[in-house]
Amino acid sequence: MKNIVKAINKIIFACLLPAVMLTGCNLFGLDLQESFDYDYEAGMASNEINSTVLEFLQDRSADFRLFLEGIEYAGLEEMYNESDATYIVLRNNAFTQFTAATPELSTGYFYRNQLINADGVQFRPTSLRQYPKEQVRQFLLYHIVKGAWSWPNLTFAPTWYPTYADGETAYVNLYIEKWNEAGTGVLNNIVFNNYVGHYARFITARTSNLKASSGAYVHVIENRYLEQPTLDQLR
Repeated sequence: MKNIVKAINKIIFACLLPAVMLTGCNLFGLDLQESFDYDYEAGMASNEINSTVLEFLQDRSADFRLFLEGIEYAGLEEMYNESDATYIVLRNNAFTQFTAATPELSTGYFYRNQLINADGVQFRPTSLRQYPKEQVRQFLLYHIVKGAWSWPNLTFAPTWYPTYADGETAYVNLYIEKWNEAGTGVLNNIVFNNYVGHYARFITARTSNLKASSGAYVHVIENRYLEQPTLDQLR
């Protein structure tokens, strides 16, 4: 009888295991990556999102609420349907990340760009609408690179690319890194603004190589954002 029960338990476990594996990421508080349709002609999973960049963000408004708020505030909706462009989009925690125990290590935009209230007290904003509109506009335009850059055409050499922001330092540094920062394992990811003097080094994409219906590429960053270099850093 015991052997029969054991056999039944094994069958039940075998049937349930695939379901557990598929839902495990959600059970443990991690996002399960969405699958893409297989492209038999290309021989690889399709990276097409079948929408404009703005629609992609709006469909995931819970993750990009603050970024979308900035786009609306700056009046840049039309900019998020360019064809020959690379969009570096920021999840909410790129703005809100803050470590109370070690504030100096905090990388969120709101912490690193605090404001002064009417009483002269410094405070950490909660919305991009609290900043001057032109500051937000230039910040967002700096995260739109001219040219569609991703895995097919980026190199392993750090390279400066112009953005849509104003100014002679409005360049973003992009390249593909094969190894992790310590050189102990394979990374194979796109790295952003990894130059001496940037407030955070070795910033990588959470999700990369998403292709919009316009032909533009989308790369998603979390916990960090990009700052413009100085002229000396750019050289």
